[in-house]
Amino acid sequence: MKHKNLILSAFIVSIFFAAMSVPLFAGEETDIPHEVTLGEESTDFTGYTAITNIQELSDIRNNLKGKYYLANDIIFPSGSSSNFTPIGSLDSSFSGIFDGNGHVIDGMRMEVNTTSTASSGLFAYVTDGGQIKNLGVVNGSSVVASSVYEASAGSIAGHAQGALITNCYNTGSVSASITAPSSYNRADAGGIVGYVIESSITNCYNTGSVSASSTVSPAYNRADAGGIVGLLSSNSFIVYCYNTGSVTATSTNYVYAGGTVGYTFAGVTNCYNTGSVTATAVTATSANYAYAGGIAGYSPQIENCYNTGSVSASATVVQSAHVGGIVAECNQITNCYYLEGMLSRNGLSCSDTLTESRGWIDGSVYNRSTSSPDQRSSTAKTLTEMTPSLSAAGSNNSIYFTGTAETINGTVVGWNFNTVWAIDDSGMINDGLPTLRSAIPPISVKGRVTFEGAGLQGVSIEYNLGGIIQTPLTTDQNGNYSIVSYLSVKITAVKLTNYNVSGQMPPQFNTNSTANFTMTAVLFTVKGQVVSDKGETLANAVVSYTINDGPTQTVTSVMDGRFSISAQQGKTLTLTGLKVNGKDVPMDTKSFTDSWNGKIEVTNPPTGGSSIDWKKAAIMGAIGMAVAGGVGAVMWFVRKK
Repeated sequence: MKHKNLILSAFIVSIFFAAMSVPLFAGEETDIPHEVTLGEESTDFTGYTAITNIQELSDIRNNLKGKYYLANDIIFPSGSSSNFTPIGSLDSSFSGIFDGNGHVIDGMRMEVNTTSTASSGLFAYVTDGGQIKNLGVVNGSSVVASSVYEASAGSIAGHAQGALITNCYNTGSVSASITAPSSYNRADAGGIVGYVIESSITNCYNTGSVSASSTVSPAYNRADAGGIVGLLSSNSFIVYCYNTGSVTATSTNYVYAGGTVGYTFAGVTNCYNTGSVTATAVTATSANYAYAGGIAGYSPQIENCYNTGSVSASATVVQSAHVGGIVAECNQITNCYYLEGMLSRNGLSCSDTLTESRGWIDGSVYNRSTSSPDQRSSTAKTLTEMTPSLSAAGSNNSIYFTGTAETINGTVVGWNFNTVWAIDDSGMINDGLPTLRSAIPPISVKGRVTFEGAGLQGVSIEYNLGGIIQTPLTTDQNGNYSIVSYLSVKITAVKLTNYNVSGQMPPQFNTNSTANFTMTAVLFTVKGQVVSDKGETLANAVVSYTINDGPTQTVTSVMDGRFSISAQQGKTLTLTGLKVNGKDVPMDTKSFTDSWNGKIEVTNPPTGGSSIDWKKAAIMGAIGMAVAGGVGAVMWFVRKK
């Protein structure tokens, strides 16, 4: 198949680099911008064909230039031994659009065995501007390509040329193997795509195991394995991707293994790996070479990447085993970092400085054209150094160089902690290591705040994202609130004047959760005692009152003449009337906005059946300080005319 040019790749590159020209992070308190995330559900599918089941998925091969979307998850029967034939072929490749719409293909088995060229994946070949996006291949899915001469395997595609693969992920196993009786043959395995030519791979991740093998003797046969791509050609790029799965490559001749890509003629930018990487050149009659790198086995250039996974290489001659925390062999590494103590050759731990990498640059530390270079270097780091706070990293106070610098090799563009990278200070996401914002499934925390069963509007919800304090949000008219973030969510306080929240604050959330809250009113209390001017307590006295402009209510004094009324803080409680022995005792009203404790004294109180004519009552007492805490005490005297 002839190679085809793809203008789309250059266009996508320009979009990504343009998107990075934003202000850098500054300060400790900031609102975290919410980014588009992997597998985001689309909405407008005008002109697309809906795929709802396995048969419709298979029927895509009847129109390889069409536009399709998944309307739901496609789930293969549990324990199914049937094999799904990859879509497309070497002579008839897929060049349409397939949008997973945030759905997954679950439990699919794809195995291709041939004597010529094998390409296995959901799509065998994607070419000529074909696009695969927003798709997951999950739960025990297995992709196998086995051939005599050449094999390529990837969960999304075995082979991509002039294609765009974005927002895709894999959790299943991927393997490619050859048994070539002749020289110059190759097995390529990648968690997303096996072999890539003039294509872009963006915002993808892999958690499944990836392996490639060429275990026959003829010279110059090769195995390439990468967490994202096995072999990446020139005029291609990998950006915003990560791998956590194990990567293994084995060959009798040349073997390349990398956490992101096994072997690449292009560059790798803004990627990370935490999975183990192993390259083994098994015993053979000819010389053999093993290259293992935390990001790549071989790459001409790597920028703004890190690795914390173990990296090991083995060969017949130990000097032929090349290992690097970032890459086994490279022309230039810029602003890259790896965890110390993770390298080994032929089964033995080796120095962190033992690497075939060349041209390290860290914020123009090396080959710097200016004086007084920064002494940080892109070498092995401690876990503490690799897990700074987001504030420290974003303000260039960590090992991760931010900003730009001019070097004799050109402009160095550092890490972007505003829109590309994030760090969850709580350590709940990615163990506190830098995380690609676009790669984190969003966390949704929502709930309702109620008072006496009804939604409460205007409640302030204070929270932080990954340890970074955010501007509080308020509940709507129904008491509802919602927080969406790519970092862990911690609600720290629920506040509304004159209300208290019941119970404790919930724990930190790193998954979709619901957190409801119940509020109780903050109360003040008016306490009184109705007595006669001779000091006798008056039971069954009826005290009338209102709260704000509400209806008149009453309370009756008990045997010792005492009564108690509570109202919510912020409201006004007004005593409006008094009856003693069924007779009204005219009195001036008295209003309270805080607690009060005192006596109401009645001079010559009416007795039951008395015909005394009460015409006038006046307050003759004085207000003093009578109870602990300085609460005012009031004595009301009621005098008979």
